[in-house]
Amino acid sequence: MATINLAPETRYVVEQKRQRRVLFAISLGIGLLLALLWGALFATRAIVGGRLTETTNRIATVETEIAQLESVAERITLFEARTAALKQLTKTRLGWDPFLKEIERLLPASAVLTTLSVQGHEGAVQLTGVTPDLDLLAQALASLKDQTGHATLFSEASLRNATQQTAEAAANGLSGYLFNLKLTFDPLRLQLGQ
Repeated sequence: MATINLAPETRYVVEQKRQRRVLFAISLGIGLLLALLWGALFATRAIVGGRLTETTNRIATVETEIAQLESVAERITLFEARTAALKQLTKTRLGWDPFLKEIERLLPASAVLTTLSVQGHEGAVQLTGVTPDLDLLAQALASLKDQTGHATLFSEASLRNATQQTAEAAANGLSGYLFNLKLTFDPLRLQLGQ
């Protein structure tokens, strides 16, 4: 018959085996935990490495696009500089639209202008033309002057000369009186930048 030896040394050996198994299980658990942690770190490194490569490629693409757009940006900068320079130049440039509209509006319809000479910065205009009715021209000339209650562009308007056309000029289709007008105005009123 089998007997159980419960000697203190036997218990010690059994306890040692049990402790070794517990230590082995704990070591195995720690090893598995470390392996899982290492695997997770390896996977994270691979993901971060992939993203880093993707980001590097994007940066390279953007740098290429920037290099291609530098010439466009330079052209835009030069265009803006030219626009600013033109804007500065137009501040002192005279706009003739109001001037010509005023003459067209106030001269009689039967008058035909043959020459127009303008000294813009001096504010003087010489007009020559032909009209069949000198009285209508005189009335229009009076309305060209800037008066109280009737503001026009011109500060002074005067008829310098009026002569009757010759038969030769009448044969060319110009009949009536040849006239010469002088008009004065303030050039600052025609400046576009004002």
